[in-house]
Amino acid sequence: MNQARCKKCGQVFAFAGLPPPVCPACQKARNEQLYILRMLVREFKGLSAADLNRITGVPVNVILQTIQGGEMDYIPVEESPELEAKVQEAMAKARG
Repeated sequence: MNQARCKKCGQVFAFAGLPPPVCPACQKARNEQLYILRMLVREFKGLSAADLNRITGVPVNVILQTIQGGEMDYIPVEESPELEAKVQEAMAKARG
């Protein structure tokens, strides 16, 4: 296994060679963001990418790529009380 520098945080980590080189911590954070997006899209079908950006802070281009690329169909996350709290916080922001 090779080592790579994470494109997000710069941390060096063991890398299997499959793109993109993102460390496990940054990948977990990304998956959690995508999970929150998925929950919002399911609950509030009329939200625009700009609305989702305002609620979550995820860049609009990432939101659009995620939706268009079908990445929201399966997002590997470990459900936890912390993640559920983040989902509920996002839901509250979406409700106004």
